Amino acid sequence: MSPRSRRIGERWLPWTLAWLLLAFLFVPVLVVVPVALTAKDYLSLPTSGISLQH
Repeated sequence: MSPRSRRIGERWLPWTLAWLLLAFLFVPVLVVVPVALTAKDYLSLPTSGISLQH
């Protein structure tokens, strides 16, 4: 393996870990925001539209 290809191989690991960490932090937002915009007092996804009323 050439030194250049070894450097490229070493570079992808930190980027992959960084993207996985960002995905781990962002994906729960995709659940929390819709659940927070329901008019019900219990956890549920919006069925008839969004509401800021609690």
